Amino acid sequence: MVNNCSYKEFLDKIFPSIDELLQTPNVSYQTNNTIQIHMLIYGKQGSGKTELARTIAEYLNEKYGIHNVSVTWTEGDLESLIKYGIKNTLVNFLVCEDITLEKISRDTIRDFFRIRHIYAERTGRRNGLIITLVSTHRWHGLKYPELRTDVDVIFIKNIPTNPYDESIIRKYTTPKLLNELRKYEQIRDKHPTLKGYCLVYNKGNKFMTYFPLAKQDYLFSLQLPKLIVRVQIDRTVHKGLSDYALDILAGLGALLYSGMFFVSTLVFMLLLWGMIIG
Repeated sequence: MVNNCSYKEFLDKIFPSIDELLQTPNVSYQTNNTIQIHMLIYGKQGSGKTELARTIAEYLNEKYGIHNVSVTWTEGDLESLIKYGIKNTLVNFLVCEDITLEKISRDTIRDFFRIRHIYAERTGRRNGLIITLVSTHRWHGLKYPELRTDVDVIFIKNIPTNPYDESIIRKYTTPKLLNELRKYEQIRDKHPTLKGYCLVYNKGNKFMTYFPLAKQDYLFSLQLPKLIVRVQIDRTVHKGLSDYALDILAGLGALLYSGMFFVSTLVFMLLLWGMIIG
């Protein structure tokens, strides 16, 4: 077994302390000191991707304090995660699992890499930590290569079954480590705790470590605002409309929906009152 360091030692190295997060340069102008750390998990279904995210979420709550950390999880919906998942806390952990499930627009990718500025615009904070984590079971299924190339940490949960993904994975690890992971893959279906093993790549460092199961689940599913009606508009038909115009249409749809609900409730109450007095 190859194990260069424990998972906590590794996470301690990549995540700054609260004191470091609150540091502000001594200059006369306003600076954005928010740090973004982008991570990617590669693994097939059942390899333990979600469990790894839970372990990281638990670590963040222990390190920074539960009142300083917001954890938001979604399945494939990166656009909504950026729009509604960022909270006014010191640390935001944004998890988008199975990112190839939904189509991603170029505007969403732009916002993804502007997320530090979006955080500052929405919260007024100039210091903080945003951790973005995406997971996929198909390396080549990521339409935008930025999501798998501009990455601070890559976690590899299993050996790819297709030669295309394997050719990429080999660039982030070594034959010895791949053989170690293959040994665990062959027996971990009968021993679920072995799913905690994964290969790690971080800025040239390649090693294997073990992430234990979290004691508590801190992954909270993304909650969309209640009044938002997700109007499905075919962007191929309405390609002349900007995202701003589409948002206005969605808002009008929400108002129409709430108005219809109010009218139908009023009619029902009047009919009920007529039955009572009649």
